[in-house]
Amino acid sequence: NLRVLELPESLCEICDNAFCGCESLTSLRIPSTVRFIGEKAFMECKSLEKITFDDNSQLATIHN
Repeated sequence: NLRVLELPESLCEICDNAFCGCESLTSLRIPSTVRFIGEKAFMECKSLEKITFDDNSQLATIHN
């Protein structure tokens, strides 16, 4: 039933399959500290409409 997610500022990576199949997720905020998003991290998130990246994002790698 997770709909809106704000990840903690201490997070530095989102692992493979982290939210895979989270069909109710509609909105996600990714803090500037995240440098890596793993494979299929948001696969089958059918309701996901909005992803917001914080200013000064350090994101370096997004896998498919």
